[in-house]
Amino acid sequence: MRDRNFLPKVVLASLLLVTPHLHAATWEYKSTDDPMTDEPIYEAVILSDNQVDVSFNRKATLSVITRFHPRNGWNIEFTIDNDQISCLGSCSVTIRLDNEKATNHSIEKVFNVKGYVYRVRNNAEKVAEGMFRAKKILVELEIFEQGAQLFRFETNTFDYGLFPHKPGEKEKR
Repeated sequence: MRDRNFLPKVVLASLLLVTPHLHAATWEYKSTDDPMTDEPIYEAVILSDNQVDVSFNRKATLSVITRFHPRNGWNIEFTIDNDQISCLGSCSVTIRLDNEKATNHSIEKVFNVKGYVYRVRNNAEKVAEGMFRAKKILVELEIFEQGAQLFRFETNTFDYGLFPHKPGEKEKR
């Protein structure tokens, strides 16, 4: 005998799979010590609320990594599953914070111990400051064989108690 509730269950399960997140993305914080200075390196990471198509039947989430290093200053890096950002050497990313005008930033492909990351080349401190205060972040990147793709971040309030170094703040030496 057939289960009369089978079809509604399948439809509900399908809707759950394609419905985007309805909650705010959460910043995750980490700090380690720089062995050369014994000063902390602060890192905050946030994952996009949505996934985009990167190839046949595959989707990817974008991570934004914001880091303050006592010797190297500010870094903003982007990573995506399976290194699908279409960038050879230097390219650009478009970022929109809340209802402000979208801005373009030059990024470069850099290899680190976790694989490739795409680092903002200029004004990383200013970008970090904007991201920390924004409630909504939009990031557009060129994805290999997919073209420009938009990643959304509905963010919660950034917690300076967990990331005490504020952009624009002068160094305490």
